[in-house]
Amino acid sequence: MRAKETGTYLAQLRQEAGLMQNELAKNIGWSAAVLSRIESGERLTSDDELHSILEAIGTKKALSFHETAGREWEQLPRPHFGHPDEELLWKAEHALQGVVSLSNNQDIRQAFARRLEGYTREILEAAERVRTTDYAIAFVGDIGVGKTTAICRATDLL
Repeated sequence: MRAKETGTYLAQLRQEAGLMQNELAKNIGWSAAVLSRIESGERLTSDDELHSILEAIGTKKALSFHETAGREWEQLPRPHFGHPDEELLWKAEHALQGVVSLSNNQDIRQAFARRLEGYTREILEAAERVRTTDYAIAFVGDIGVGKTTAICRATDLL
């Protein structure tokens, strides 16, 4: 797991829960210095340590992070922690794993294999659109001027 990103996300979860660093460290039975090194990304955590931190934070978001942090992404790039559509991307990852597994089968017909390649491309493209959270444009205007239509055309949703 990526220590820097994990530490930053743990600090964010702690702050959202309204906990001070030394308060959380005390609840776990650690020194604030250890927790500080974890949050800064200088120190990796074991699975048990991560579980202790997340339980001590105690929010729903923190408790669900333990499950999502351990996911193995094989086909898609791992989204950043706390990504708003992580569950959707995880479903796309599983779908893609199935399509890739089927396309690796030597007994399938070539026409079927070509169609599977098309599905793979489509899932990858759709997942990239969902994974991207930085946008360089904004649609501003009155109701009925075509903002939604423009977005749908730009994303091939028509």
